[in-house]
Amino acid sequence: MDGLRRHKSMFLLPGLLTLFLIIIFPLLFTIRVSFSGWNVSNPQMDFIGGANYTAMLDDSRFWSSITRLILLAGGTVLIQYLIGFGMALLVWREARGRRFWRVLFLVPMMTTPVVMAAIWQTIFHESLGPVNDLLGMLGLTQIPWLTESGPALVALMTVEVWQWTPFMFLLLLQACSAFPRNPSWRPRSTAPAPGAPSGR
Repeated sequence: MDGLRRHKSMFLLPGLLTLFLIIIFPLLFTIRVSFSGWNVSNPQMDFIGGANYTAMLDDSRFWSSITRLILLAGGTVLIQYLIGFGMALLVWREARGRRFWRVLFLVPMMTTPVVMAAIWQTIFHESLGPVNDLLGMLGLTQIPWLTESGPALVALMTVEVWQWTPFMFLLLLQACSAFPRNPSWRPRSTAPAPGAPSGR
């Protein structure tokens, strides 16, 4: 019995080694480098304590990046939730063609990210993209979507919402499935009927 258990544990060894080489070791090495003065011109791993972290906290670019990250994460999650909830309600309420809608809503999540990145880059291209072409047809100023921080953040949020809203849709659809579509339960009124004794 012990031999069989030992042989079963051997099957876990390749996965554990892969986990260590891909995730754990790079994480530990990054932490070690962060406490050293290593750079391209100085490959020595000299320990300098928390000097790198102090310089990072004093850098305005770090806080600007944190602000953009909060806007990106908070904005995309909120939009994904609202759109995903509407999509889940459409499928959950047995709307006409709901099987078609279910498949259509999952298409963005099933596409290859590398291919879709190239497509979205073309869509937001400053001179060749259809977005700026549409703005030009409407008489509006063309926007540098890929070269300025503000428009680039909007473009990135658009791609994130398009890519991950189907995942939010699946989560909310599963949550909606726990509720009956035609609930027969209704809250009973505690007020006495007209003419009934009050019980006093």
